[in-house]
Amino acid sequence: MTRQKLYRYSLNLFSFCLCFDPDWSAKALMLCVFILILNYKSFNFNFPSKFFTFFFIISITYLLANQLLIGSLDDLRLLKYIGLLILLYIIWANYRDANENISVFYYFVAGVYIVGLLNITIGVYFNLENIQGLYNSWEIIRIIDIQKIYYGMYLNMAYIIFFFSGKSIKLHYKFLLFILILILTIAILFVVGSMASNIVFLLINIYLIIVLINKRLLKILTPFFLLGPIIVLLILLLPSAQDIFSSIDGEKSRMRNFNINKNIIYENPFFGHGIGNERRIMQMSRGEKSWEFINNYHAHNEFFELLIGGGVCLLILIYGYFIYLVRFYSENTIRYLAICFVVIIFYFSLIESVLLRFHGMIFIAYFLSFFLNNKFLKTNYNR
Repeated sequence: MTRQKLYRYSLNLFSFCLCFDPDWSAKALMLCVFILILNYKSFNFNFPSKFFTFFFIISITYLLANQLLIGSLDDLRLLKYIGLLILLYIIWANYRDANENISVFYYFVAGVYIVGLLNITIGVYFNLENIQGLYNSWEIIRIIDIQKIYYGMYLNMAYIIFFFSGKSIKLHYKFLLFILILILTIAILFVVGSMASNIVFLLINIYLIIVLINKRLLKILTPFFLLGPIIVLLILLLPSAQDIFSSIDGEKSRMRNFNINKNIIYENPFFGHGIGNERRIMQMSRGEKSWEFINNYHAHNEFFELLIGGGVCLLILIYGYFIYLVRFYSENTIRYLAICFVVIIFYFSLIESVLLRFHGMIFIAYFLSFFLNNKFLKTNYNR
């Protein structure tokens, strides 16, 4: 077995383990790195463009300057994220199967659905006489350590990948296979019980239908899909919209958190209060008897998390990578996957600080580094 083939197998294993316990995926990543080091003679690393190189240097410089000068070293999540992004970018840059680059994602899809099936099986076993009791039972029945909001991200991405890769499956009953995957996905989403996951699932299905029936219309509607979270944030500034959201959500802590964080952002909108100070600043602005203060609540919104820490400057530097990859692609399958990935990240960022936990951090770094890789930007995978 050649070292390159061994490296490919290790990346397949890492992709499969991504949705499992963080300990699993971390060890699989270490295996990838170890085998990559063995292939040091054929090592390859190139940035996509001069602009990207400049943007990346500015991002690192600002992050370090902000955290060292006005921030705190108590929270190094963004530095860890950037480091993970660089590492995975190098891993993808040395992946040799450029013409079949989407095939590695099959292992990611398999891992995601296996985790879902395992939890559904456990749930059905303990709720055989009360199937309705399965709804929103993920946190109770899960045997794999991944929170439901993060699993919702993984599941939506796996569904999209299957949809596009499934076009090349040589089966007479291809339509039936798609229906089965659709039903399975809906069943898992029922157990997960995440409203955000369901909304994103609906949005990406609308997007996929447009891809199939009218690609010209897709060019017009894609910006609206991507700008949706910004529109939602603006709408939530209205008191009437907040009342509606609270009635749907069932409690008011998220809206209280939203308004407190909004006011914190207004105090220093451009440079923030210092990266690493986010939780402390939020706690100082909360009532000591509030549920958010007692539970040391985080922002539950990645946009706000970044704005509080590093201001608009940091927000642009972190989310600028997503805008870069979306505008760069030509019309092909990889571009559609990239756009759906960005839609998933943008919408889940509305209700969760996705870079706070390992599953969110590694999910974003894994796919973003793949899409940013220069080799794949030039690949016209469309079969």
